[in-house]
Amino acid sequence: MVTRTERDKDRKKQEIMDAAEKLFAEKGFSHVKMEEIAKEAEFTRKTLYAYFSHKEDLYRQVFLNIAIQRWNFLVEKMKVVENGIPRIRAFGEANYEYTIANPEHFKLIVHIDQKGIQPEAHDDIFQIKINNARKEIQQLLRDAYAFGQQQGNIRSDLNVQRNIVHLSISLRSMLNEIVLGYEEKEFYDEFLELFIEALKV
Repeated sequence: MVTRTERDKDRKKQEIMDAAEKLFAEKGFSHVKMEEIAKEAEFTRKTLYAYFSHKEDLYRQVFLNIAIQRWNFLVEKMKVVENGIPRIRAFGEANYEYTIANPEHFKLIVHIDQKGIQPEAHDDIFQIKINNARKEIQQLLRDAYAFGQQQGNIRSDLNVQRNIVHLSISLRSMLNEIVLGYEEKEFYDEFLELFIEALKV
């Protein structure tokens, strides 16, 4: 049974993370100080550092929460459509839907893509959590490719794992153009269809 003290600690930690997410999204990781996060969360610096030893530690926890939320959304959208190419398309469409609804999350994810995580802020437990969280969506994609190949709809000469990486990175690039306001949905949809056409036999 969770004690009152534990609930209070969890609440404070979440309030700190919510404040950090807001400021990271508004100002960017490099322009946010721990003092600002403490002020936004209405806690003292001492309280903040009791939960997070440095800014990178806080950032990666915010990133992990966002990543899990996003992956769960994608999984839900993919599971309700037919396996094979329709499921791969659903992956692309769900990425767009989530990003448009949560552009601030996308910006935080892109920061990790570009800057990575500082070595001193990285640990095996964090990497394990990331790997475990994305297992289901990776398996859904692998199964979709395998099903399409078995049905004769997807090329059998593809390196599936590499192609999944190509798809994910490419969609991220397209979404960046959308979030920055350079392109519209049609631009994204055109690319998604081009990618899917290239998979077909």
